[in-house]
Amino acid sequence: MAFAVLVPALRKRNSDEERAMISRAETIAHEEFPGHDSDDILLEHLRGGSFNRVVAIKICEPEKPQLPAFLENARKGLSKRLSSSDPRKSRPGEELILRAPRRSEIDKSMWYNVVTLAFLARRLPYPVPRVILHNIWPENPLEQGYMIQERLPGIPLVDYMNEELPDEQLFAIAEQVCQVVVSISSITHHTAGIIGLGNTALDFDEGGNFFTTPQHLLGPAEQRLNDIDPEPCRPQTTVELLLELCDRRRKLEYATQDETNDEVWEGFSRIIRKLHQLGFLPDDEKFHFCHRDFQPRNMLTQIQDGNPVVTGILDWDSAAFVPKFVSMRAPFFLWSGYADDEWDEYMAVKNSERPEYKQCKLIFEKVVGPEFLRYAYSREYIIARRVFNVIEKGIYSRYSKMEALRIIADFKRLIHRHSCC
Repeated sequence: MAFAVLVPALRKRNSDEERAMISRAETIAHEEFPGHDSDDILLEHLRGGSFNRVVAIKICEPEKPQLPAFLENARKGLSKRLSSSDPRKSRPGEELILRAPRRSEIDKSMWYNVVTLAFLARRLPYPVPRVILHNIWPENPLEQGYMIQERLPGIPLVDYMNEELPDEQLFAIAEQVCQVVVSISSITHHTAGIIGLGNTALDFDEGGNFFTTPQHLLGPAEQRLNDIDPEPCRPQTTVELLLELCDRRRKLEYATQDETNDEVWEGFSRIIRKLHQLGFLPDDEKFHFCHRDFQPRNMLTQIQDGNPVVTGILDWDSAAFVPKFVSMRAPFFLWSGYADDEWDEYMAVKNSERPEYKQCKLIFEKVVGPEFLRYAYSREYIIARRVFNVIEKGIYSRYSKMEALRIIADFKRLIHRHSCC
């Protein structure tokens, strides 16, 4: 059965990888939605991210029975569904998304993503993708894990921003984006880390006793250990967590690399202890939820009655409970221009010469309040977030090594200015 394939004009010369993905997605769609003819399902390769490939699936016609009822029910009972015990039928007009990791090795990152989305569906007052089914095993046409989600309406916010929104629409979406930032950061827990795989839906309700497990650090040794269920995180202070992450990163380097970066991790440990001594890392703070890739490309928006509305937040693969200062990062793309470096946080404290960008910054300051602003604008916390980013991603190139050493030098200059005041 060959399903119809939609190829946008800009995608006529698809790469071999994209064509192979579409071909295999056809077979997945046939297996998961067997009661359809060749023209009943449309497939479209979408722009994916750094870690996932994405294909849109649209169900155009009602499902046609293929087997006697008792055999069809048996087939559906064997399918790897996420949560519902009732067999799920496709609906005409239904739009879905198939996501598959770009890396091929088996790990549990997809399971963690499924659990995270289930948690957010109960805790965040904004739409997140609902997982229909998932399969982490490679015995399928993709030869790797995949998940199928409901497709949320709207287009990426970056597409609207590239079209130069009218000022009133820009200000309206800026206010909503800032409200989303506050909502995400307001979710707190007494331990850091990612949502544990052993949690249930009841654990995710308000007051539920869910647990977290240690956040994954990028690196081949820990990726190989992903098939081992880690112990639940224990309560820690912020400084204890950060020093532990530095130690984990150092051990990971010794296990996987010929060249290690002890001077970086020792320098970062000194920064962490100094920030604690100066009162920037208090011992009584909870850990706050954080998207970790909160950019316009991961927000869906729609114009409704002339006004832009946030219709979905995507790509929660890196989300975790992190130190408070990490979650209280300014969405400075609203007033710096999306073309600027999304990691250059010093853009957050600069004032744009464009009046509409100045207004977006004022909207942010009004929505989030003084405490959030202290964490977002303080140079000490900006350096602390730079430290956290390097710990999380690791030192994988000469550039990242230079950035780590630059952070240590910047902190020394900052402390020197403090001592001179």
